[in-house]
Amino acid sequence: MSVISSIKELSPNAVGDNSSKLYLAPDIEEKKLNNAMKAMGVEGDPQDVVAILDTTLFQTAKTGLLFMPTKFYVHESFESPQSFDYDQLALAIFEQRTEYHKDKEKQVPYLSVAFKDGSPNYEFPTTILDYIDGPGLAALLNELVTTSDTNSTISTEDEDTEVSEPKTTIRSLEDLPAPVKLAYVQLICNFALQDDQEIDATEYRGIISLAARIELPSDAQRELNSYLIGDKKIESNELLKTLLVQVNETTQDILHKSIMKDVLSLDNQKDDTDVTQWRQDRYLSSLAEALDLSADQVDFLIDGIQHDQNILEQRLNDTQIKKQTKDLAAKAAAVGIPMAALYFSGSVVGVGATGITSGLAALGFGGILGFSGMVTGVGVLLVAGTLTYKGVQHLTWAQRYRE
Repeated sequence: MSVISSIKELSPNAVGDNSSKLYLAPDIEEKKLNNAMKAMGVEGDPQDVVAILDTTLFQTAKTGLLFMPTKFYVHESFESPQSFDYDQLALAIFEQRTEYHKDKEKQVPYLSVAFKDGSPNYEFPTTILDYIDGPGLAALLNELVTTSDTNSTISTEDEDTEVSEPKTTIRSLEDLPAPVKLAYVQLICNFALQDDQEIDATEYRGIISLAARIELPSDAQRELNSYLIGDKKIESNELLKTLLVQVNETTQDILHKSIMKDVLSLDNQKDDTDVTQWRQDRYLSSLAEALDLSADQVDFLIDGIQHDQNILEQRLNDTQIKKQTKDLAAKAAAVGIPMAALYFSGSVVGVGATGITSGLAALGFGGILGFSGMVTGVGVLLVAGTLTYKGVQHLTWAQRYRE
């Protein structure tokens, strides 16, 4: 589980019955977000805030906890805010201590965190714990310790070099908020509609396959169905804005390339279309310009699509797969495209991957590329070849070509 997924899944337990005290991205009111960031001294992009636990009486969000992808902040009234990196933490400890006041016994909750460097433990203020479920918050923090330890870096080894990159900068499409995923699929719909104002069976299959692959929630699926059959459409530039304002800068860059690849993939499914002639398509050329992609980058994405298709249709043997993938990785670096962008939304549009992914998971290769479940399965498949070959032997080798 990623850091962001852990926060979103476990933070409701940290507020217990006080659900109104929890604000989760992307549904955080702008005023509360600004209040919290200012009061807690948060330096960073507001869109990177994952969750706020509000401990104010009037729900202004000026005190409490704020979670970012790499650290969290704590602020108590009339005190200076504190911040802690997840990779600094060793353990969160919750306990009930017995205290006496005027000869009366009272159980008082205490929550503290220990640090890896041996620094004194940090004790959460009691005014914070009045609004927080102590055991729930301790469980969340300990999960973040584990997740941060497991996923803090991605190591890629070549023959002579080793490079580390923070994993928190790479997120797969299925891990992004529902509005982002919906806007992404709607943008693909707009392309399908642009030539004849209709979505044919091939296009529909590709779009629904994409929605399923990225785990679009049921309410967003209903909205997508209405979008497919309705007359009201959203301008592509508006959809693009919806996408980009809700992700960090690194994910934006990957998102640009992934959108273009999925649109090109959908175009590639048509029998009467030569995707290599994308420059003659007004929509494709305009989209490339809007996404700030060069012609060389678009051509590379097409190479990636065709490479994937050759593997999935078993046109290549192991030796060819390995050679072509090395060439693809080298070309990716030359044109400035992270390999992560090729598999950001899973496999190529129109190719079912559920069975392939579950099969790889059963063999124990669930996290070898560092992506989420669906992306991992398809990414491994497209790098190593189908299991009818000896591709499993190359699974660990494939890590060298991740960004």
